[in-house]
Amino acid sequence: MNGAIMNIKTIKSDKFKYIDLSYLNHCTRSNSELMMEMIQLYLEQTPPLISKLKQSLQDKDWDSLQTAAHKMIPSFLIMGIGKDFETMARKIQEYSRTEQHLDELPEFVLQLDKVCSQACGELKEEYNLFRKTT
Repeated sequence: MNGAIMNIKTIKSDKFKYIDLSYLNHCTRSNSELMMEMIQLYLEQTPPLISKLKQSLQDKDWDSLQTAAHKMIPSFLIMGIGKDFETMARKIQEYSRTEQHLDELPEFVLQLDKVCSQACGELKEEYNLFRKTT
């Protein structure tokens, strides 16, 4: 996993996208209203979960950290965010549950914060495109 994290850090291209709405498009049968609803839910729920991850890590509140990571996991598939990030969230969940490898948690939380922030920006753009065409 550390190799994947290092590769993620080196990506600086503006053309790189963290989201891929193919799965959401398939699940909603290309229903743009439903896709907009799902995107809106992600945009409403993810920033507070990221805040909870960071605060829980700072407070060493492993139960809350585990819960926040658990709540994030389904959204990675739905919004087409890479499997590496889902794996990272699962590791946060597992490490906080077992209270092992706690030294790795800050980097994982930092990476998820960056990825989810970028994904939110991308999803806002997609949402606005849907609004213009609906």
